[in-house]
Amino acid sequence: MKQCVWVLAVMLVSVIAWAQPPQSADDRTSSLGTLARQLRADRAEAAKKDVKVFTNDNLPPRPPREGLTAASGISSSPAPPAQVQPGGSSAAKPAPGGEVHDGKYYREEKAKINDAMEIHQRELAVLQQKSAQNDMQYYPDPNKTLQQELSRSDINKLNDQIEKKKQQIAADEKALDDLQDQLRREGGDPGWLR
Repeated sequence: MKQCVWVLAVMLVSVIAWAQPPQSADDRTSSLGTLARQLRADRAEAAKKDVKVFTNDNLPPRPPREGLTAASGISSSPAPPAQVQPGGSSAAKPAPGGEVHDGKYYREEKAKINDAMEIHQRELAVLQQKSAQNDMQYYPDPNKTLQQELSRSDINKLNDQIEKKKQQIAADEKALDDLQDQLRREGGDPGWLR
């Protein structure tokens, strides 16, 4: 029975192979050549399309009150204490410059500070990982190995960068505290910073 199934399978394969006309090498190369010419023409058309180039002239301007960092918009000068009105309204009071800050302002400022702090924490994690790798770094150059064993300049440089990142994270945390103090001084709703 098994032999009969094998014989039928071999016959079926041979019939299928016989039914298909063989392809010559010329047919395959002409189709590949046609395909290559078509791809080359497509690339040439794609290269002709205009590409948008961004420069300082066509970028939208940065709002003037926004600084370079997330914490730059937060005032570090203390404002006079807010007067508590009877009835306990949670509306924002005017700031010293006459500007009224609402919940949207506080949520945006907190989001900016949190984003900056998250980036600084990720950078700190990367620097700490590099520092751990440098503790057991192998240098193929024996002179470099001796120099690093003596001076540890690579490790010291990473340690300095780690300390700077820790200071940036501390500054971000202080900026959050300052924002909370500003909210309290202006008499805003504490829920705006949640």
